[in-house]
Amino acid sequence: MGSKHQGLNDFSVTIQGEKITSGREMKILRSFSDSKLSWEKNTNNIISKCRSLVFALRYLRRTLNLDDTIKVFKSHVIICLTYASPILSQLLNYSLRSKLRSFYFYVIRILVRDFEFKLNRVKLLRKSSLESIDDILFKRTSAFMFKLTYHLEPTILVGNVLSKACINERFPGRMIFFDTSSS
Repeated sequence: MGSKHQGLNDFSVTIQGEKITSGREMKILRSFSDSKLSWEKNTNNIISKCRSLVFALRYLRRTLNLDDTIKVFKSHVIICLTYASPILSQLLNYSLRSKLRSFYFYVIRILVRDFEFKLNRVKLLRKSSLESIDDILFKRTSAFMFKLTYHLEPTILVGNVLSKACINERFPGRMIFFDTSSS
């Protein structure tokens, strides 16, 4: 019989008689992270939540002017798309960042009623008076880092997240998250 190799997702350690096992993913404050830090599930989850808001925006756009619809867009969709952005924006790979960008511009096309794709992305931003998603993420990350540097953000949160993670010695650079719940 071949020996069963212990994979990354089967890692466990016993500390003071308590067995702690690694999990494939972890949910912290409505954000999903997996043992490979791919953030794919989290990005898909964010876009999925925003899709339900797009239906409402499409309906609102029929009765509201562009400026009022953009106010609703900023207060609901952008907030949802950029949730946890100080952490996520730096960790998204090219594919996931492109997915987020594409969805963002899809919604802007609905807002400006460019259903025939006559406007490129620069013209869409100009017509809607919006910033690109990359600029929004950069500004939010910069503001968070400033607050963290000057102790204006709660650092206990960072400590709690890191207390449930460790670096995998077999795969440097990869973190493993532990489920410390009693279940």
